[in-house]
Amino acid sequence: MTNTTKTSINILETHEQLLELKNEWNELLEYSSCDSIFMTWEWVSTWWDCFHENNALWMIICRQEDTNQLLGIAPLIIKDTLNLGLQEKTLSFIGNGDAAPDHLDFIIHKDFEMSISHLFTDKIWSSRTHWQKISLDGMMSGSNTLLQLLEQTNGQMQISKNICPYLTLPDDWATLKQSYGKSMRYNLGRFERRLEKDYPSMINFKKITEKEEVEEFITILVELHTASQQRKDNEGLFTNQKMIEFHTKLATIFLEAGFLRSYTLNVGKTSIAALHCFQYNGTVSFYQSGFDQFWQRYSPGTQIMAHAIQQAILEKNIIFDFLRGEEDYKFKWTESYATDQAVLIPLGIQSKVQLGLKKAAQKLL
Repeated sequence: MTNTTKTSINILETHEQLLELKNEWNELLEYSSCDSIFMTWEWVSTWWDCFHENNALWMIICRQEDTNQLLGIAPLIIKDTLNLGLQEKTLSFIGNGDAAPDHLDFIIHKDFEMSISHLFTDKIWSSRTHWQKISLDGMMSGSNTLLQLLEQTNGQMQISKNICPYLTLPDDWATLKQSYGKSMRYNLGRFERRLEKDYPSMINFKKITEKEEVEEFITILVELHTASQQRKDNEGLFTNQKMIEFHTKLATIFLEAGFLRSYTLNVGKTSIAALHCFQYNGTVSFYQSGFDQFWQRYSPGTQIMAHAIQQAILEKNIIFDFLRGEEDYKFKWTESYATDQAVLIPLGIQSKVQLGLKKAAQKLL
């Protein structure tokens, strides 16, 4: 294949057209630069099944003309939103919003990145009268899509950063422990010993391995996470039943695909901490957690995180990704981080006014 290959692009707008890509989606993803768990068919199709209300598919695909080979997907939707009290249409990645996936981009065969990203952004820009705002959150750093959009808009956009800490995994847990300071090494053992001393032969970590265990795990995760967040005056992730249904369905599908890495830390029959992770392409992504405040003196959050990292090492993964967020507990494990971008391009009057007000407020700070 060469960059002189003749290609054609089409817009997909129906659920049936999305389903037709199922067998080709992940194969193309493997040959792209954005081979992330949040770009997989399993994540995208499940999100659309659960959150399609008030959203319209506007997905651009590119195919090689003579072979019909799929070479590119721009997984986009048009969202109906309110802005300054007025209805507004926003072009976004599939999945943008409360589920907050990271490391997103257009899925393009590596041999055609520049040419097809240019075709996609040309199409987006020539169609811009159909929406009032372009909002692409979680875009991978160094994305060709971002470079093309900067060119198309003459730089008239707002770009903010999402810090995503990550840990490069060594060959064994002992090597990782040795890389930390004396205090960290001591604490990793201290909390484990304290819990075992107070509750001998009652401590166990459970990995979710059966379909029948998924719903119970999500229930435990929701309860522990919500309680943990409420202590910080936050709502947490699971603010409505639809989000819970999404994660229950997603966990079942990820388990079947081999992507699920979710654990509970238990004292007897009581789960005192839960950790929800995904494994894909040599990376374990930490998505969400929660722990019971009653057991805080044993630092169950640290213990279950250590267990998940140990398991990631045993499975010969390369990266443990803490995903977006600059929480202190993440930087206890690592100093490294990637930087995703949140891109906002205002096109309508409301969006331009809102962005202007935001910039004015920032100058006053």
